[in-house]
Amino acid sequence: MVPAWRSIDKASMSRWIRQNKKTGMGEIVKKSLISGIDQGIAGLYPGYFSLVMATGIISIAAHFFFLNFIAEILLVINLAAYNVFWLLLIIRIFRHHLRLVDDFKNPAKSAGFFTTVAGTCVFGSQIIILKGWNQ
Repeated sequence: MVPAWRSIDKASMSRWIRQNKKTGMGEIVKKSLISGIDQGIAGLYPGYFSLVMATGIISIAAHFFFLNFIAEILLVINLAAYNVFWLLLIIRIFRHHLRLVDDFKNPAKSAGFFTTVAGTCVFGSQIIILKGWNQ
């Protein structure tokens, strides 16, 4: 039995390449990737700021146990996570506001929005305690 790729003649192959150059396989992949990211943002769970909250709590505890290296690493992780989650939330507000309103109306998801406030509070406390920026 001849493999399928060997049974294609050169004329068919070159025709297929010309057709796909026009549509651009890279463009198709890029569009599907962007579409996947957009759908992920649309379905973003409101309680993701709990990651910031938990990381901040562990970092503060590590600082009080004189594990400053771990505390600093967790601060860097928190800095990145906090900014990424806010960016995703802002994108969601503008691009998927109807799904956001549905999440506010859903009792199973609406309490997750409180983690935005709590995560911000813990993140601020983490910065003040670790860096002493309360002056």
